[in-house]
Amino acid sequence: MLFYDFKNMLYGDSNLMNDFKKQLSFLQQRELRTHIYLSRWNEELRNRIAETLKMCDHKIIRCDLHSHSTHSDGRYGIDELDTWVEHAGLDLVAVTDHNTLSQTEECNRFPSLWAGIEVSAFKHHVVVLSPKDVVTEEYESLKEMLEEIKNGGGLPFIAHPCGWYRNPYTDEAIQEIENLGNRFLIEIGNGAGNMFNYFDVTDAEAMKLWDRLLVGGKKVIGLGNTDAHMAFQLGILWNGVLCETLDRIDVLNAIEKGRLFVSDGPICIIEVEDKKMGDTITSNKEKLKVKVECYDIEGISNLRVIKNGEIIQDKHFNGDKSVEIEFTDTTTEDIGYFRAESYSLDKRRAYTNPIFIRKNT
Repeated sequence: MLFYDFKNMLYGDSNLMNDFKKQLSFLQQRELRTHIYLSRWNEELRNRIAETLKMCDHKIIRCDLHSHSTHSDGRYGIDELDTWVEHAGLDLVAVTDHNTLSQTEECNRFPSLWAGIEVSAFKHHVVVLSPKDVVTEEYESLKEMLEEIKNGGGLPFIAHPCGWYRNPYTDEAIQEIENLGNRFLIEIGNGAGNMFNYFDVTDAEAMKLWDRLLVGGKKVIGLGNTDAHMAFQLGILWNGVLCETLDRIDVLNAIEKGRLFVSDGPICIIEVEDKKMGDTITSNKEKLKVKVECYDIEGISNLRVIKNGEIIQDKHFNGDKSVEIEFTDTTTEDIGYFRAESYSLDKRRAYTNPIFIRKNT
């Protein structure tokens, strides 16, 4: 780890940078070059998203809800994480170290950092936002763990539900998630071990799992986080939360309701009959009006709408920076959902949370 003021070294006096390099070993110099390259790439992504946000009328909070510091197995201290949060253009990051809240006092010094915890002493890892205390009890099941955390005032979600980079989970472990109750939160995207493109085979499996759960009638909210152990990973994946303020209670409520999309670039928002992502429509109407908005300054390639696990709209575009589609859909199922996903010309993607459909009985 290099302990230095990264922003000053990167953008300050070049002579200062050269003098500093002379004091470093070969490995440290290589790490410094990596930091500089990734910082500039991260800045380009930040500027891209900032320009994209200007095209959208919605108030969007950009947040990463799963990361690590030197208080567990992360490589960066809390003050260094805060520098990279700003550099990535994020509004907030949850520092969710493994089985500890020792980072809390330091995090409280920075408005953009929340202290959370990743409970990893179980076959499934569970991240807890706004925890009241360290979760240390032994649990007989994942269901019991989630219920106890919620009863204690925390907001839990299941991290990397199908495993992470080069660490896939067994079918038995995934089945335990499929056996859970009606409503919970999971990561549909996890960037652990990745630098530029978060998406790998475990993320593809998490998407399949999500749709299986939704098709089965469960109200499952999807999140996307970097699981960053190196601070320069921050920003490669994020949640776009529809929330008017940065007040912690307001943001947590919006997350719990599912008022968000998961993205590594584009903005994508779906409404059905004026209901928002995470809402439930209880109606006997045969036709429902669906509206989807997408934005990306780099240009949109295609937009899909998924209903009950099936693609019902797949629109292709020639790099339009903003698109909007509206259509009506006839629905006869008693239980269902709509969600949307968009792809940019450079293959970056966004997934909305579902709007759930329930027939009156």
